[in-house]
Amino acid sequence: MLSDNLAAPASVSRDPHPVYAIRIGKVRDGSKTGVLAYAQEHAREWVPPLVTIETAQRLLRNYATHGPTKQLVNNLDIWIVPSVNPDGGHYSFHDFASQRKNMTRYCEPTGNYDVNARTTWGVDNNRNYDQYSLFDGFSGASSSCTSGTYAGPSELSEPENGNVDWIASKPNIKFAMNLHSSGKPWTAARRPLRHRCTHRPASVRVANCSRFPPAPRCTGSRWTPPATSSATTCRTARARTSARASPSSRRSRPRWGVALQRGPPPVIHPPT
Repeated sequence: MLSDNLAAPASVSRDPHPVYAIRIGKVRDGSKTGVLAYAQEHAREWVPPLVTIETAQRLLRNYATHGPTKQLVNNLDIWIVPSVNPDGGHYSFHDFASQRKNMTRYCEPTGNYDVNARTTWGVDNNRNYDQYSLFDGFSGASSSCTSGTYAGPSELSEPENGNVDWIASKPNIKFAMNLHSSGKPWTAARRPLRHRCTHRPASVRVANCSRFPPAPRCTGSRWTPPATSSATTCRTARARTSARASPSSRRSRPRWGVALQRGPPPVIHPPT
């Protein structure tokens, strides 16, 4: 059977799992602009479902106390699908953490058909829609049933994609966001420091600069300056660092191109 040798506890059903959608809005008759957020097309992406659930929680918890949240809920028809691919998600949780696709078997009996090849089965739900698909001649997907980007036998062949398409086809849905996550190591955004020694003079803790001297040597926890270092090296970068540290500079310069609003921030109550 397809459910043989699964590691999930008995409390986890071996039948296809239902896909749930959360609909939030003061008016939910289709007259308001609709927005859709959906997550976990790829089974191993465990974080996006949590993001969608917390988003729903905050919209509901903060409705009575936070004006912008109330405005969103009053004027939008919000659809949230926390897990598009719950079958693959459960298999990733309990059996094979790297599972990407759903659990449908399309491989021929002469190929990866046996249950022991289950980790190679499935359709990439992110390649099974009827827009910009492999079947329309676009690249980025595969016709091989064992590929991580297998598009399936036809457009919208998978019930998971049919569910999303059913919501997205509603006339009032104007915006959609497909949430994904990556397991790669986290790195700091914007100009990471080139030198990683923990103990080094403050004068060299500056952002990347094309004129910076060769990288210093690290001996244990001590910083050894390079032979070509000079007091004038990367003066521009040091000046930029000082400007960023200036309180007046922080007040007058918006970050990321967005003007900062003055006054106290709104009170957002995190879920308990």
